[in-house]
Parts: sequence; C-alpha cells; structure tokens
Amino acid sequence: MIATAHLSGLGTDIAVSVTEPSSLESAVRDAARHARNIELTVDRSRPGAEIHAVDVAAGAPVLVSAVMEQIVARALYFADITDGATQAVRRSSIPDDRFLARMRFSGDGSAPVVITSSEVAPVWHRPRLSGGILEVPADVRLELVSTGRAFLADRAAHRIADRLQCGVMVSVAGVTATAGHPPLGGWRLDAAAGLRAVEIPAGWACAVVTEDDVARLPRSPFDARPHSDHAAVRVIAHEAGTAAAATILTHIDPVRAQAWAEAEDMVVTASSAHAGHAAA
Repeated sequence: MIATAHLSGLGTDIAVSVTEPSSLESAVRDAARHARNIELTVDRSRPGAEIHAVDVAAGAPVLVSAVMEQIVARALYFADITDGATQAVRRSSIPDDRFLARMRFSGDGSAPVVITSSEVAPVWHRPRLSGGILEVPADVRLELVSTGRAFLADRAAHRIADRLQCGVMVSVAGVTATAGHPPLGGWRLDAAAGLRAVEIPAGWACAVVTEDDVARLPRSPFDARPHSDHAAVRVIAHEAGTAAAATILTHIDPVRAQAWAEAEDMVVTASSAHAGHAAA
C-alpha cells in the first residue's frame, strides 16, 4: 500500500510517497527539513538565504556551506555537459569586458576585409569552487533553485528510505526520485503533457520538462530564446539531476542529448509540439 502527502518548499509542491503508511508522518517531517535547508541555501525569495552572500560578494571569494558546495558543483557540471542549456549559470545584466569577444579586422589592398573574433570562456567556466570557497564573477549569476529541487528529490528519497527502511518516492516540480524497496507493481507516474503513464525502476529518477518550462528558464538579456519541437520531454535516469538536465538538453539540442542518453542508459520520451502524441 502506498501513502502520499504533500507539502510546499522551494516555491513549488512536494509530494512524498512511502510504502509503509505508518512511516508517512516521519517521512514528511524529514522531507520538510531537507527542503527548508535547501531553501535557505539557494532560494533568493528567502531574505536570509546563503545565495545572497554570493551575490553581494561581486567576485570576491566566499566560504560556503556543504549544501551550497554540493548544489553548485552539480550546477556547474550540468551546465558544462549541456553547454549551458540548463541556465543555472548565466550571464547577468552586468557586462564584463574581459569576457567580450575581441574583433579583429584584416585585409590586403583590394582584397575583402576579413573579420574574426576570439573565443571567450563559457560563462559556466568562470565560477571557481574549491575547498568550500566559491568565487562568482560579477557578470555571472547562479540560478540554483532548479538544481536544488533535483538535489532535494534525490537526497530526501534516499535518506528517508535509509532511515525508515521502506520504499520512498519524492517528487519536486516535475522531478521525481525513488529509493528503497518499490511497492507491488512498481512506482508509476500518471500520464501528463501528452506523455503516457510510466513505471520508474526502483532507485531511479525521472524528470518531465515542457516547452513552456524551457521558455521560462531564467536568461540574461543577451541570450536568445530557445525553440523546441517537443511539447514535453521525459527522461528516466539513475539520478534526478541527470534526468532534469537531460530533459532540457533534449528540448535545446536533441542530437547531443541522444548521445548523452545512450552513454548513460537513460530512457527518453517526447511528445510532439505539433502532433500532440508521445514518441519514444
């Protein structure tokens, strides 16, 4: 038997399901505690959140908590592997001419003028994280709520399952993680956004990202708006952060996403933005 409860955190709904109904109250308390800790780390809507100290440092080194260090490490990793598609590390509205492309003009008499530009470091390569010290240049802004939500789903599911010795599923804003022994019939997610119902293997995670979700990703004034051929994408992967990043990449760069999915045994399903049907 599966028991489920809902709570709020990180600006969204959190669902906690357990295979032992008698453990539900304890599981919800644990999930709420984890959500609160992550909120106080990355959520700018919280006045005392740790992310504010990073913002006002304007490039100076900041000693960060273990939770912040883990979330930033994940954000930098997934930004790198998706070529910035997650928008967790983006340019701010403050330009820094050290990182602007350098234009060079060359020509020879009547020959056409040739214009070349120098390569610049990707924005997600500019933050530095080492030994609990974080440096974020003034022209870079970290957007860590989405990464924090995936981190919450994974952390809460596995820690609750370990402590209560039961099956657990935690869903946070379209990202779901499972841990422990699954219920009879497995963990199932209902059909949504043109995607069929699906069973998640025990210990795996799932993310669903719609075309509208991608359009709402935080962006700097310099970034082009994305286009996707999919109404929604669902990815089942070994952990929630990977699933969430892979769904976004599938919207933005499906060829690159397919190669990543094949390399890490992910299962990708998409619903067409035009035909409105699911396709594997």
